[in-house]
Amino acid sequence: ATETTAIMHDGNGVLKTRTLGTGAFGPTPVGVYLPLVGGTISGNPGTLLISGLSNYTGLTVKGSGASRPAILFENVNQGSLGMIYGTEGNEIVINTNGGNAVTIDSSQNVGIGTTSPGAKLDVGAGTGSPTVLLGRATGQASIKANTDASGHLIIDSSTGHVYINNYVNKNIYLAIGGGNVGIGMASPGTKLEISGNNSARNTLQNILTINGGTSSNNVYNGFGMGIKFNGRDYSNALRDYAYIYGVVQDQTSSSTPAGDPGFKSQLRFYTNTGGASATLPTQKMVIEASGNVGIGTTSPTAKLHVV
Repeated sequence: ATETTAIMHDGNGVLKTRTLGTGAFGPTPVGVYLPLVGGTISGNPGTLLISGLSNYTGLTVKGSGASRPAILFENVNQGSLGMIYGTEGNEIVINTNGGNAVTIDSSQNVGIGTTSPGAKLDVGAGTGSPTVLLGRATGQASIKANTDASGHLIIDSSTGHVYINNYVNKNIYLAIGGGNVGIGMASPGTKLEISGNNSARNTLQNILTINGGTSSNNVYNGFGMGIKFNGRDYSNALRDYAYIYGVVQDQTSSSTPAGDPGFKSQLRFYTNTGGASATLPTQKMVIEASGNVGIGTTSPTAKLHVV
């Protein structure tokens, strides 16, 4: 007779191995048996180890018709804890607490909180909590795209702040495909629109800060920072239209721990007089620290000095 090794129920709540056709053990086995086609099944109480003889080792669960193949997890006291099952659409679903938690579709898209993932990872919106919560290792980004040293996307957060591109010296591009950028607002009307905080009607409000950096020590006359206006001319050549700079004026003091007591500044305005494409804007007006305004001169000697 053909011999088949199988796991069978012995009628007393115990699974045992048996070689069919060579005798029996204890009460007559009942229920479905699992044939051992190859490999071994072993384990200590509370464990089951299944090992195979080929490249794929493990357990095969088969369904038939409308019956979906599944692995159920149950607790004697709590009942059903969850399941993993396959669908007719070649999907794998992880189900917990009666709901589908994770879906892997036939395109290998993974959905968390959604049964129809539209991307490699599609996370459904949370309810009363963040949709995605990321931890961060010290000195490392929470999100980084690509594996090269420069990185293509790095988003990081620390001490309540959000950092973009915090670990590499690379450019950041916003809205290059079209659209506007809004800071402090949801519907920007220009390429960049910044909305300030609510304030009293008799106070000044700083909306934009241009910072010259943190490592500029012992700066001299002419050091500063500003705004450059850049665009195309009639021939579609890229040109610098104008500059506005805030600069150091009449540097005469020395550095002290409390700052430079002789610090003064002025505001300079530059426009382009035209010419070849390499022509740059030149200074046309200055407002000095004293309040003197110079037009056509860089050193006004009166409240309004025109040359």
